[in-house]
Amino acid sequence: MDEGKVETGNEVFDHVSALREGCSLLILDSTLFGALIFSNVLFRKADRPVVILSSEPLDSPLAVHRLDLGKLSDMTSLSVEVERVRKSMRERAIIIHAYLPQVLVREEEDRVLKMVQHWQERVQSSRILDVYLLPKGSFPYFEKKMEALAGGSLEIKRDHRTPTFTLLGKCKPDYHLVDFPFIISGDRLLIKWGDEFTDILPKETPEEIKERRDYILGNIPSLRIRRSGVEPTRLTVADRWLFSQLSDMHLQDVAVLFPERLHEVAEKLALWSLRGYIRLEKEAAEKTPVLNERLTLKSRIGLAVPTTLALSLLTEAPRTIPIDVYHALRRSVAAFAREAPASMVELDRSLEELERSFQDFAARVTAVKKLIRNKESPDLKFDLKYLPKLLSITLFYGYRLKPKFRRVNEDVYEMTVPDCFICQGIKSAHPVCHILEGTVTGACGVLLKEKFECREVQCKALGGEACTFRIERKR
Repeated sequence: MDEGKVETGNEVFDHVSALREGCSLLILDSTLFGALIFSNVLFRKADRPVVILSSEPLDSPLAVHRLDLGKLSDMTSLSVEVERVRKSMRERAIIIHAYLPQVLVREEEDRVLKMVQHWQERVQSSRILDVYLLPKGSFPYFEKKMEALAGGSLEIKRDHRTPTFTLLGKCKPDYHLVDFPFIISGDRLLIKWGDEFTDILPKETPEEIKERRDYILGNIPSLRIRRSGVEPTRLTVADRWLFSQLSDMHLQDVAVLFPERLHEVAEKLALWSLRGYIRLEKEAAEKTPVLNERLTLKSRIGLAVPTTLALSLLTEAPRTIPIDVYHALRRSVAAFAREAPASMVELDRSLEELERSFQDFAARVTAVKKLIRNKESPDLKFDLKYLPKLLSITLFYGYRLKPKFRRVNEDVYEMTVPDCFICQGIKSAHPVCHILEGTVTGACGVLLKEKFECREVQCKALGGEACTFRIERKR
């Protein structure tokens, strides 16, 4: 438990904010009334007494102390009255100042700022949170100075059908300047977190994750993934890459690209949704043209003839990576990894994982596009016996490589690539052709609809005559 943190009782707001004792918060809304309503519902379950200082009569569930500005005719008398209220609140309290617009009409702004600055100096050693309410744009000079004095603000925007609030300087770094849509329902402030408006932070329990995952799997034709604006944390390099690729994608497309990993990907989406990184919007999938559920004659012929002949039947020129460009890229990445500070010792491994993930995804997208171009459904599942031929075509099309295959047992293949150029001119203590690992797993996932693991076990960079990969089906 953080001793100095001020808890509002709204779990979502308390998770994203960083309100502390001895500090101030400026709340800006288009009207003072709007800021008051927001404050009423935000602080109604706070962990300490709350009082609103107002020059007007208020109907509020919170305690209200009326300031008679007619009698408090100068700044000194006003300051004395506010100090009297502070002392009456004793140690822990939240004081909401809702009278500043009326004071600013009659007093010079700089004088009011000096008074607030004096209060802040006194409150720093206390356990009080001061909250100042202002109508946005009515007193621009004072507003700007107050933001600096308070060290941050909460701005309410009502430009759209659903209002939002944005925290500046009074929140955790991940939520700085993130727009949070909200609604007020009765006496509750419901903040959009992931897919729903709530004031209760979803718990990352196995039961919650499973429930959210099952919802995703049961609504694949009708959901699209949207980024919430919250910057994701606690993600591995591979998961961060996946997050970047799935943003704005329809779940129907996710199911096509990751048929063998759909439950795994859905579980990641469920967790990201619970953490507020994404939201799942209702949206029907785009209509796709009717595709063959069986292989076309051209594909059947390609699978029936020897691999060398099948390669000669390719109607498109292979798209190979220019070797000079590839090696220049590898050298720059390696140099960057060598210069990284000691705190980033995992950087080199992370970059390898990123390359592997990139190629896995690229292979999936390419395989789906080729099937659709052949007027064949991406739902087609090829027999495992065609793995060598399918991967031969994939690697020749992508890299102009001609691998050789040996079936070790029912679930394991050995793939040897004598003409591998990826490790050309490189000497290393470990295999370096990990981009082919990603290509293999991605292509196998889409075409065979099963999960495979591919690891390079021998590499020419280690002094071998060829690069050898172990491809294993994971049941």
